[in-house]
Amino acid sequence: NYIFAPAATWVDGSSYTVKTTGYNGALYAEPGPPLVEFRIDKTNPDTSVDYPGAGAYYSDLGAIYGGAADPGTNPSGIKKIQLSLQRQGSPDWKYYDNVNSTWTDTENWIGNEGVWWGSSWTYVVNYPTVAWQNGWNYKLKARAIDNVQGSGNVDGTPAERIFTFDTAAATATLTVPVNNWVYSSLAITSGTIADNNLPVAGVQLFIYDQTAGKYWKGLEWGEPGVVESTGVTVFYSSRTFSALPADFGVAGSNAKKYTFHTKARDMAGNYQTTFSTTAFSSMTVTFDHSGPAISDLSVTDNSRQTALSSISGKISDPNDPN
Repeated sequence: NYIFAPAATWVDGSSYTVKTTGYNGALYAEPGPPLVEFRIDKTNPDTSVDYPGAGAYYSDLGAIYGGAADPGTNPSGIKKIQLSLQRQGSPDWKYYDNVNSTWTDTENWIGNEGVWWGSSWTYVVNYPTVAWQNGWNYKLKARAIDNVQGSGNVDGTPAERIFTFDTAAATATLTVPVNNWVYSSLAITSGTIADNNLPVAGVQLFIYDQTAGKYWKGLEWGEPGVVESTGVTVFYSSRTFSALPADFGVAGSNAKKYTFHTKARDMAGNYQTTFSTTAFSSMTVTFDHSGPAISDLSVTDNSRQTALSSISGKISDPNDPN
């Protein structure tokens, strides 16, 4: 055996050639001495995460993916990708082990390896129902390791993404109008919004003319039988809409019934699917532009009376909901 320890400093990115020659006791050199070429790679690889996005919300997560590069003049190339997945305080701060499909107290890079495809990487959770739970926030970190002999150069600043998994739908309710009320005019409709991750992405308002079979599109009525809606202004946990049909305030809507309902969509793309008057998400109202009729008075016009203890009669309103 022999050892040679050169005093020279190895330069990152440079190639070196080593030639060794052995001699016997008679000082005869070995024939064809071996020639070895090697490169110096001191530069850490760079890692990126393309999906999921930072601060994004998801109701479903398939393959997580990203990229990596090994910079330098003579890089050794990417060998493997390791990941770390941690819950962010709800319900705890534990780390995921994809090999054993369990949560642990210790960060586990080895148990969460991705697949390196040559220019990009992917990572798939083996049991999604164990890893992804509604309402949890996650921090994902990814780091590349290169092919340098031994443990390799490791990305010292792993790429990070914090995101939220959300499968619960948001709900939008109606404050105005009120179910079964009679209105002579209506200038604005309003309501509230509830979700575990506010604000929501949007709220749709549906206004249905029961007589014409049409939906309000925001500026005009749509075609009969075609479901239409309009977006509303969202204020974090409430919403309003004022571009209501002009005929709400005129005789054209007299005695007509209209159904209002709202549909919320949260940041993860979950849509509200349940609508009812008890949940205040669907309301039916009637418009009334005619006064009541009085008849059958107990005293007649131009009659003569000696005394009156009371006057009676009938009053009727065709649009009275009661």
